[in-house]
Amino acid sequence: MKKIITLILFAFLSLRGEDFIVEFSFENGQSFRVKMQENEASKDFIALLPMSFKFNDHGDTEKVTHLEKALKTAEFNAYEPEIGDFFYYAPLQNIGFYYEKQGAFEGLFKMGQIIEKDKIKLLKEQKKDFILKARLINE
Repeated sequence: MKKIITLILFAFLSLRGEDFIVEFSFENGQSFRVKMQENEASKDFIALLPMSFKFNDHGDTEKVTHLEKALKTAEFNAYEPEIGDFFYYAPLQNIGFYYEKQGAFEGLFKMGQIIEKDKIKLLKEQKKDFILKARLINE
């Protein structure tokens, strides 16, 4: 039922030309917003919200977390990620954020982009595992 409501909301807001914004909040109250792209993985992710995720560092370039359930994707592809991208890596069912430059990987899908570029440093500053709470917000 929750997924149906999310899809209806997605269709309604798309027709109105509105953006989908997800707010990610740290336990200390700091937050940043992500403008979501319209694709299957993004829709599946939004259907999970609100939810909290435990992130960790991977390769000094990204913060990632593993999803228990795979997100839908059209097919494997590769794109050249940018700093601030919110992504889904299908082979490992990981979502994450790039805070440093990274090359393209097959199976990598862009789901969104951090709106406030100055807040990318909040992710980079996290030296230990951390929790982010995600929720869909209306702008």
